[in-house]
Amino acid sequence: MHVALTTSRFTYSTVSDEDLLRLPEFKQFKKLRKLRVRDESAIAAIRLALRRLARGEPFIMGTHGDTVLNEAMARRHMVAKTSEYVGRFKWTAGPDPDSCFYKWVLGGSEPKARGGTMNCWESVLFGAYKAKLLTRERIAEVYGEYDRRMALREEIKKELVRPSWLLERQQDLKKREHETYSAEEEARLQTIVDAGKQRIRDLTMDMTAVNQLLLRGAPTEYNPRNPDSPRPLKGDIVIFGSAAGHVAMATGNLAGSPEVLSLWHSPDNHDFFQLTTVAKLVRVKPNRVFFESWWVDGDGRVFLPVTTPSRLCIVRVAALA
Repeated sequence: MHVALTTSRFTYSTVSDEDLLRLPEFKQFKKLRKLRVRDESAIAAIRLALRRLARGEPFIMGTHGDTVLNEAMARRHMVAKTSEYVGRFKWTAGPDPDSCFYKWVLGGSEPKARGGTMNCWESVLFGAYKAKLLTRERIAEVYGEYDRRMALREEIKKELVRPSWLLERQQDLKKREHETYSAEEEARLQTIVDAGKQRIRDLTMDMTAVNQLLLRGAPTEYNPRNPDSPRPLKGDIVIFGSAAGHVAMATGNLAGSPEVLSLWHSPDNHDFFQLTTVAKLVRVKPNRVFFESWWVDGDGRVFLPVTTPSRLCIVRVAALA
């Protein structure tokens, strides 16, 4: 892609639509379909192409143009579907086995917009599902693994770490051996208990299965204090601190700050789906902000990305000159 913009410094997200309209690639994207391609989709496709180049990924119109345009159109559709739920659903901390989303994924009825409960990242997954970009079967596969981990966690907690269990064992040893409880036996039992507690922590903190539906690789950091900082594009997943912290979906609009669709109790003390901004959420949850794109396969189909939050690393995209 040859970029001949008049601005001397820009990023794929901060360059103006007017400048992108003058690029020859705008007309090329418009001609990639027999049916009319919206100006909005062509501009979004250029931004995605520029982002690929900024990240060191290849972009050749004849090779990658159709895939990038497919992604741009899919993102527009997904944001439109997800926006329909503003003011609806009810936030719950999670993943919560009692939530409507959790029950639906594992075989229950689909959450209803009025009164249906889910957490922040589940609202992103549900939006992708309603836009037909993600199947319930794929989500169920991941949540089934998480559900297995939680069941194992509870089993270990009941059978191994219960304080009464250790007390009973201590009393049993005293009666059986007719002597005081030895320091060696106490240490051995405590080692077993400590191992059980660590296993519970591992199962509780390991959200790998869930995060496989959220992140792709090395998210880009958005710095609200830097006007030249790359911003999330339409349909990007926006992460506040980590996936376990808060997750929202970018609309691609700028309302003084990047606009996002967010299911949470903040920033306005409402626990339903809201249209808000990164700046407002950061004031409530002052974490670093990252964003990540969807993964697109070779056929141009859009899927949710794959990785884990433990592999988060910052990518500072250099401004294009």
